[in-house]
Amino acid sequence: LRHKLLAFFTAMKVFPKHHNDSQIANDNSTSKDNSSSTTSSASSSSSSASSSSSTTTQSNSSSYSENEVGAYGFRLHDDGEIDIRGVYCCFAAAKLCNLLTPKLRHRTDQYIAACQTHEGGIGSYPGLEAHGGYALCGVAALHLLDKLTAIDADAFVHWCVNRQTSYEGGFQGRTLKLVDACYSYWMGGCFPFVNALLMLKDKNISSELVDEYIKTSTQSAKQNKSDKQNSESEESEKMDEKVVVDADFAGDWIFDQAALQEYLLLNCQNSSGGLRDKPGKHRDYYHTCYAL
Repeated sequence: LRHKLLAFFTAMKVFPKHHNDSQIANDNSTSKDNSSSTTSSASSSSSSASSSSSTTTQSNSSSYSENEVGAYGFRLHDDGEIDIRGVYCCFAAAKLCNLLTPKLRHRTDQYIAACQTHEGGIGSYPGLEAHGGYALCGVAALHLLDKLTAIDADAFVHWCVNRQTSYEGGFQGRTLKLVDACYSYWMGGCFPFVNALLMLKDKNISSELVDEYIKTSTQSAKQNKSDKQNSESEESEKMDEKVVVDADFAGDWIFDQAALQEYLLLNCQNSSGGLRDKPGKHRDYYHTCYAL
């Protein structure tokens, strides 16, 4: 089964017409050399690390030829469209099965970086509009590749924080679009990676520490929430018929958490159960899942 899965994953990856597997070996060797160089200079100043990261990002972008648009991405199915969702789905499944080979990884970070738009977000394909769902798929795939710095961190952070609407408090998935409860998941899910990007930019720390941060940050936030609830149990009992909004629920994310919770709890709940896109819409399982 694993051999068949790997063959399927590999068949879905898109390579340029003149590609040959020797390029994978060369790139893999170069990547190891760069990794060794980074490790040996770990004691250098943070400004040097920032300069190195910037150079790497520019190198990734410039080495992706306009004649290769779509190359190194993944198709969603046989003869299907090339889409960044395919990248994430393939990498997530391959990671679970311990099948994330050099051939699957080969230059995929360049494809994802090419999907970053002038706004700073990530689209499904180079040149297409940035979108919350594609943004999460893109940064999650880069994290699995240990290549978060392949994108322009400042532009991505700026785009993410501006997707929360100032009036409703919920998230929109694209610029100038209406708020939608499901983007609480798609956009909200980007913020652990946003924090990780800021950590990588401001401090000369290892990617292993960033990986550990992403895994444990939400867990520690939940523990803090539990401790706070225990210490305020008497007050909570007196307010059992009111909506209690806790701004510390999700950790130190750089968006207005209280406003998002108010939007979901006060505007998106159906009186008969379930959640909806926005007031005036019908409840459904999709929005109930992603709003929760």
